[in-house]
Amino acid sequence: MLLILALDWAALDDITTGNEPNYMSEYTTLLLSFTIFGYLFGKNTHIKAYKLQKRITRNTSLKRIHFHHSLTGMLLALVGLFVNPIWLGIIILGFGIGLFLHDTLSEGLHLITFEK
Repeated sequence: MLLILALDWAALDDITTGNEPNYMSEYTTLLLSFTIFGYLFGKNTHIKAYKLQKRITRNTSLKRIHFHHSLTGMLLALVGLFVNPIWLGIIILGFGIGLFLHDTLSEGLHLITFEK
């Protein structure tokens, strides 16, 4: 984990200071590492996020609807495509892909489910 953070720090330093003529390897490093962070975040917080969603929606008409992490990940990835500066968009895109991958691999592809 510390190695990934060190690589991210170096990549962001190169991007923000303009030390590299081509940023493809730095952008790839950011995308891959934040995909890993998104996956691990989804893995470690999916139960807490589910309980928080239930607590927020229990007194509303949305109480029977469950929004999965795959939907959140897809929305983050979509937002990341339009964020400027590009390095921030790549971070958001990678995090969204990680959330999407975790939920899809652990529960299957479900965006929204309706509970009884």
